[in-house]
Amino acid sequence: MKILIIDDEPLICAIMQTYLKKLGDAKTSPSAVDALPLIKEFQPDIIISDYHMPEMTGLDLIKQLRKENNMTPVILISGSHISEVEQQMFADFLKKPITPADIVNKVNKMLNK
Repeated sequence: MKILIIDDEPLICAIMQTYLKKLGDAKTSPSAVDALPLIKEFQPDIIISDYHMPEMTGLDLIKQLRKENNMTPVILISGSHISEVEQQMFADFLKKPITPADIVNKVNKMLNK
C-alpha cells in the first residue's frame, strides 16, 4: 500500500510516516502544492492531508484532484470544524488532537471497506 502524508509541520509528517510505514510505503510532502506532482508520480492508495496549510488548503487539494478525476481516498485532518458538505468531498475526517493510533486505525478502516 502507498500512503502520502501532506502537512506543513515537518514533525507531524515524520511521526505519521514512522507509524504508517508499518502499513506500507509512506511518503511525505510539506505542502499541497508540492504534493500535486508527487501524487501523479507516486500514485498513492490513500492520502492523509492537513486542512490548513499555506498556498493551498487540504480541501482545495481535494477539489483539484476531483477536477482531474482522481478519486484517491483522502483523510483530512483539522483542528477546526468541517461542514457536512465539505466532508462529502473526501473519504474521512479526523479532528485534532489525534494520536498515531487514530491515523493507523482510520487507514485500516478505510482500506477494509
